[in-house]
Amino acid sequence: MAKTRIFSDNEKNRLRWDRYVTKSEHGTFYHQWGWQKVVKTSLGHQPFYLAAEKESRIKGVLPLFLVKNPLTGRFLVSVPGANYGGICADDPDTSNMLLQKAKALCIKTGAAYLELRNSDRPVFSLPANDSFATILIHLDKDPDKVWRSFRKSVRNTARKAARAKIKIEFRSNQSDTIPIFHDLYLRNMKQLGSPCFGQSFFTSIIRQFPNDSMIVTAGIGNKIVAVDLIVFFKKSILSLYAGTDHNYLKLGVNTLLTWEEIRYGCTNGFERYDFGRSSFDSGSFDFKKRWNGEIHRLYYNYFLHKEKKLPLKNPLSPGYRMASGIWKRLPLPLTRYIGPHIVKYLH
Repeated sequence: MAKTRIFSDNEKNRLRWDRYVTKSEHGTFYHQWGWQKVVKTSLGHQPFYLAAEKESRIKGVLPLFLVKNPLTGRFLVSVPGANYGGICADDPDTSNMLLQKAKALCIKTGAAYLELRNSDRPVFSLPANDSFATILIHLDKDPDKVWRSFRKSVRNTARKAARAKIKIEFRSNQSDTIPIFHDLYLRNMKQLGSPCFGQSFFTSIIRQFPNDSMIVTAGIGNKIVAVDLIVFFKKSILSLYAGTDHNYLKLGVNTLLTWEEIRYGCTNGFERYDFGRSSFDSGSFDFKKRWNGEIHRLYYNYFLHKEKKLPLKNPLSPGYRMASGIWKRLPLPLTRYIGPHIVKYLH
């Protein structure tokens, strides 16, 4: 019978953990041990990395973090700052064993609830928020074949951006690009009325995954007008965080940048392009749908300990819209300073 325990942070455990995640069909980029370093160092949340073992062989893992919000209390999440997380296991019995361990940890730590950001439909029955999805583009070694699968409007917009002399660059020397990336991302999030992570969060991602991350830029002349932080895992490219100067949206800069990332994936042996999480009623989801990809619904499951209802964030609620409106009007330097102290409890 398998037994579960919390893995301590040492080289042997890190190697065993990542070896399992890489081989498992349920393993995602965010299940990797390096994401623990990102969250712990830049967001300050306490990690609990659960592993189920049988005869010294890992059968399943569950990365968890205890988030201590000074206003709303404690909660456990798998995982913060990420699209995906949840249980990664060989079979339903192991999944259930990890779930029971996580429930016990939720009660022991006094957390109000446990949130599992599953990328697949879970095998256990828990209340769920299924209002998020990602869109997957299946790649081919022939980029033209993928290009022809897009809507005509997408192809025309990409051509329009190319005629505008927009230059796309895949930057391996990311340390010089991070400040530019963060400034565009910060301004973009302010225009959307949302706080954003500090620069240290993105620096930590690149430091932990130097060979599996890249910043892609779109520029006109010497001016960078759009950025995207992409990561590589198994045979997939995942778009993590992006920002665009809204003055250049009409040129189709985002469409050309996305197409060049997809083409890069085709010519470098990748099999999937993952647009990342969006809510179904968002403008970003509308943009992603135009590429005729596969809509993949996400299932965020909850174990409610002290909460009586799902802790959902509704961007259409009056309170949310009021807070968003206030954030849009704040001075940029102020949002740069206080944003990271707020967003680490929201994502």
